[in-house]
Amino acid sequence: MICKYINPNLKLLEKFRTNNSGIITTGTSKNHSFNGLQASVKFGKDIELKPDSFLSKNLNDHKDIRFRKGAEMKLSCDSINYYVSGSDILPNSITFPNFNDPEVDGNSLKKQVIVNLHNLSNQSKEHYKKHRFYRFLLPVKKVLSFQGDFYPYEFAKVDTATNNALTINIEMENENYHFFSTHIKEQHYIVIDSLNKVVLERFTQVVNSIFMTYAFLKGTYYGGSAHIFSYNDAELKKPVGIRVFESSETKSKGYEIHTTNPYRYINFKSPKFKKDEEGKTVRLGKDTARKYIVEFPMENYSKLCELIITRGSILRSFILIIDCNSSPLELKIPSLFVALENITKIVVKKSGNKSTEIFEEKEINKRIKEISEEAAKKIKALELENRPKGLSSIEIKERKKNYERLITKLHQINKGSNNQKLAEPFEKFGYKLSKDEENALYIHRNKFINGDDFFILDVDFDKEFKELLHLSFLIHKLCAILLLKLSGYSGYIINLPKTYAYITQQKTSGRGLIKI
Repeated sequence: MICKYINPNLKLLEKFRTNNSGIITTGTSKNHSFNGLQASVKFGKDIELKPDSFLSKNLNDHKDIRFRKGAEMKLSCDSINYYVSGSDILPNSITFPNFNDPEVDGNSLKKQVIVNLHNLSNQSKEHYKKHRFYRFLLPVKKVLSFQGDFYPYEFAKVDTATNNALTINIEMENENYHFFSTHIKEQHYIVIDSLNKVVLERFTQVVNSIFMTYAFLKGTYYGGSAHIFSYNDAELKKPVGIRVFESSETKSKGYEIHTTNPYRYINFKSPKFKKDEEGKTVRLGKDTARKYIVEFPMENYSKLCELIITRGSILRSFILIIDCNSSPLELKIPSLFVALENITKIVVKKSGNKSTEIFEEKEINKRIKEISEEAAKKIKALELENRPKGLSSIEIKERKKNYERLITKLHQINKGSNNQKLAEPFEKFGYKLSKDEENALYIHRNKFINGDDFFILDVDFDKEFKELLHLSFLIHKLCAILLLKLSGYSGYIINLPKTYAYITQQKTSGRGLIKI
């Protein structure tokens, strides 16, 4: 069994987040107004630093509180030191406490600044330039249970927890990470450990990819104020560094795409039995829940994480899919179409399919080219016949450009449209688009991209909402299919349009779970 030592993290965290005071030094910004000042740091929802007031001549532009690029501020306290980059120091309030004193002039005016600190650490930036082991610790309201959802998994013994933590292993590019959740003294935590030495930037990218993949599969993105601990040893027992990590707040309004609870999505008929020739009781029919209860493979989870890190367009697609769930449908649907196009580009590039022609048969293609060339000649003749007299060479050139645009379109007449390109990846993966899905790609996409009305103007608003909602589920499902197939996944997913048909009141083929 794996051993996880969380108690040392909590002790360091308590020490780190205790209100404190000390002396500021400003590194390369030695002439900074904060340098040498006594200051207090206060921990709450935000981390506030309040230096003593100081003499200032900068009343308007506040140049005296700007840091040089790359500068790092240090707060030296008796029990601990704090470090923060100058770019992560953001003024919260600026006041002049002695402004109304009649004896005060420009040479004695004091400035009081309170700043918010981000990415605060007990170690300098030099510490994080080296490869180290890391642990990510995020407090959450509810413990995560991976059992039944993901496979394979193993149990970890957590030093201060009463129950063992179910742990899943994520492997990408020869690096291993543990992802688990635990409960300690009425507080739930999500934990991500690096089992290999990595740089901090790499670790934060991995953490982000793990949470985004989980949100894509299960519908909830976990975020908020967390902490990253650094270690020199693989045991992750004695943290040497602690650093604040801030991300988007938890979002729980998404839609899960994979489940091991088929009863939520399919109504199974009561089983019927009969006696066979040998007198044994056998079940009639094969429509059982058992075939749908398959955990999501961790190799596919790992591959999705890897795609997020290595493919910028995939990362953007995940962001759009996760963030647009709370957006109005007028924003959500275009976002999902953009996500789908980003994913499509990766699939087509990976497959090496460069063909974008509608008709690929050589003879037909040849005849189409002949027709387009003949038409191009007629358009050139049309330009000559209708050219006004007395035009300058520049005017003739500009006039020809418009006709050349038409000719260019003629020569591209056999090229597939963007809509058709969106359908190609599904053919590659052997997924047959339904008529509803084809309409989404071939018809409705253009309406949203070009800003056309989805319906006629006098349509019932309730009807429009339901059809738009149905369309959003269609595109979300298509995005999910391509992402999962890119990861190598083969199995059942939730058929979102069918699942929410009771709201949209749209006729949808298939069952609540479909195999891809």
